[in-house]
Amino acid sequence: MGVVNLTPLQSVQIFGWLKPKRVLRWTDVVDNAGITFNMLKENLLTNKQLYALQEDVAEWVLHGSVTLADTPFMKEWNMHPIRDMKADLFDVINLRWSASCLRSMGVSYAELRDAGLGPDNMHMFGFTMIGWQSLGFTHLDLRGMTDAQIARVFCMTRQATEKCFIDSGS
Repeated sequence: MGVVNLTPLQSVQIFGWLKPKRVLRWTDVVDNAGITFNMLKENLLTNKQLYALQEDVAEWVLHGSVTLADTPFMKEWNMHPIRDMKADLFDVINLRWSASCLRSMGVSYAELRDAGLGPDNMHMFGFTMIGWQSLGFTHLDLRGMTDAQIARVFCMTRQATEKCFIDSGS
């Protein structure tokens, strides 16, 4: 646990006019439910400062200082929405993250499949074939899909979809 030096403006925005402090400590976050990751980001603290304040992602989660929506902004902590935030498939779909955003958080097709993803709900993500491939979807996964599921997910026939996989080498 570290300490973050605050500007006078940050101090007032975080602690108020009556009890400004020159530094922010992790205990301040733990003791005040109003001090969240998002609130600190809005008050111009950098990820580097927040990481110095608390480098353990489990501590941020334990004290309710982060939400699932904060996950993409916590790259320094290698925060994973499913592993660290216990997100289910509906949570991930609901946040409408792109395939590249999921990939940047370390989420794979296999993890989504383990969380309940299947051919009947893949279309809910709205990803392109390249997006699915970037998460680890391969031509072998295509074999387990019906023609109707392929059409719904990729908006192409089975033959066209298979040709794309052949052309891309996946």
